[in-house]
Amino acid sequence: MESHVIPNIHQAVMPALMGAGEVEEIKSLGMIETINAISAIVVADAAVKAANIQLIEVRLARGLGGKAFVILSGEVSSVKTAVKAAEAELRDYGVITSTSVIASPHKDIRKIIL
Repeated sequence: MESHVIPNIHQAVMPALMGAGEVEEIKSLGMIETINAISAIVVADAAVKAANIQLIEVRLARGLGGKAFVILSGEVSSVKTAVKAAEAELRDYGVITSTSVIASPHKDIRKIIL
């Protein structure tokens, strides 16, 4: 995936790119790792459009060997739906390296992320 046009990018993507996603509470946590920055942005957009989730952060390739990742939160069923939608959106490109959903993250993880 060398280039990509995202029609009507979701309004939550840009704040998440700046590490300023608005999340009051982390009920469950979803993480999606990609091989490059552009795929992380596409993943974030697909995830937030697919389910009622909040984007916490889209962390780009600085010091990550070119990799990027997306962190999101919401009800566990919504987080699972968002992660599956992102995987489906980019399945043919092979750019998602791993995903994880934590149904009830430990309170110390919540402190670190927020």
